[in-house]
Parts: sequence; structure tokens; C-alpha cells
Amino acid sequence: MATYHLHLSKIGRSEGKSAIACAAYRSCSKLYDPEQDKTFNFVPKRKQLVKSGIILPEQKQNQLKKSDQDLRQELWIKVHEVDRRKNSVLAREITVALPKELQKEEVKELTEKFAGLIADRYKVGVDFAIHSPPKSQNIHAHLMFTTREIDLIDQELVLGQKTRILDCKATGGQEIEKIRENWENLCNQFLLNLNLSVCRKSQKQRGKKANPHLERESYQMAKRGIFTPNAERLLNKTASVSPEESSAITALLEEEPESPKKTKKKKLDFDYRD
Repeated sequence: MATYHLHLSKIGRSEGKSAIACAAYRSCSKLYDPEQDKTFNFVPKRKQLVKSGIILPEQKQNQLKKSDQDLRQELWIKVHEVDRRKNSVLAREITVALPKELQKEEVKELTEKFAGLIADRYKVGVDFAIHSPPKSQNIHAHLMFTTREIDLIDQELVLGQKTRILDCKATGGQEIEKIRENWENLCNQFLLNLNLSVCRKSQKQRGKKANPHLERESYQMAKRGIFTPNAERLLNKTASVSPEESSAITALLEEEPESPKKTKKKKLDFDYRD
């Protein structure tokens, strides 16, 4: 079952984070951080990487002649050079769950289109990476983007003014909701042929009463990055089961597994006197 998940976070110096290290980890690549004089090498994790890339605003994207890896290295070094304050926000990151019902090429296209929407709306550079962990159905994408507008002059990246529209209390909430809405609409365009859809609104906002135990189970599993068919089946079933079946499922989930009986260690009395 296609599910909606979008989380927006910040990568800042106050938390001791490095945008270069984060970009290397997301893209499963090797990047050098001149501030720390350290190379971050996550190439061995490349098995989980489906695709990564750099997206600039459309008018700048057509002028690019550098490889994604060269752009990635240049982009995040410049971010560190410009934002040097100890409380600077170096980047923002959007993490989205990708519909596993889509084909691999569709997943790539969906992610790139969403990255393009972010780049064009805020005139920023977006570093995206699609992850599909082995032996897991939790396919997802990370989109790191700059907190400053970006320009391309003679093939050199130039960072401009801050994107205050996302920082301001008056407009920040509206912009985040717009990002969530854009992701919902884009996902539904790709899911249309499969007769599936996702919704950014909670069940409460949609006027649906969810089974609290199933909701808790699903939430806890999702927090660990696990989306099992059994969890999805239980969640889907609550929408159509009879009250008797629903209460039976609830009772089943409320049951706590018996804890293994602790075997008492035999106390041995040692007498060291001869």
C-alpha cells in the first residue's frame, strides 16, 4: 500500500553537523571536508543507492557541464565557506517515502521532478539520493538543499541571499504545507494508472477513526524504517472489517508475549576450609 511520508529537517553547525559529511553519506560517495581536513568515504554503502544527482533551477540546469560528483563537492564546500557562524543552518533536508508499487525508472523520475520543483520554487541547489536498503521495502529519498539561492556564473556556483520565506514565522508554515501538497499531487500523478493514491492529511483530519493499537504499531515500525506487508494488511483491514473482527484484532495486539521464564541459578556454597 502506497503511504505518505514527508519529513523536513535542518542540518546546522549548532548540532555539530557537516553538510559535506551528510552529502557524502546520502550519495554513498567520497567527499573531502577542508575545514576538518578529513575525507568522508561512504562508497562501500553504494549497494543501497538507486540514484543520486544535483538539480539546479531550470534555467541554470541547462548550462551545467560538470559531473554531479564535482558539483556536489563544490556546492557543499562553498556552503561551509559562506555560512561560518557557529549557529548557521548549512542545509535543509526533505526525506520522503517512495511508493514501492512504482517501477525503478518511475521512482527516479518522481524524485527528480520533486527536486526540480524545490529548486525552481526557492532558486536553490538540491542534492538528491534514492535509497533502497537490501532486504527491505523501505525505498525512500533524501533531498538536501541549500539555504541560499544559487547562481551559475561561468560554470562556477555562487551562493546568494538566504531563502527567508522558509525561515519567517509568518510564511514558513505555509511553505512547508505547500511542499507537502506538491509531493502529494506529484505522487498521485504517478499512481493514477495503478488506481492508488496517497494523502498528506491524517486520518483524524479526514474524519476517520483509526484503531489506536494498529496506529501505534504502524508508527513504531515506521520509525524503525520497517514497512512490512503484515502491518499494511492490518491497517487496510480496519477500514472494512466488522466490529467483531476489529475487536479481535485489537485484543490480539494488546496481548503481550510471555516473557521467557528466568531459570534460577543454583547457588553453590564453596567452603575453602580444609
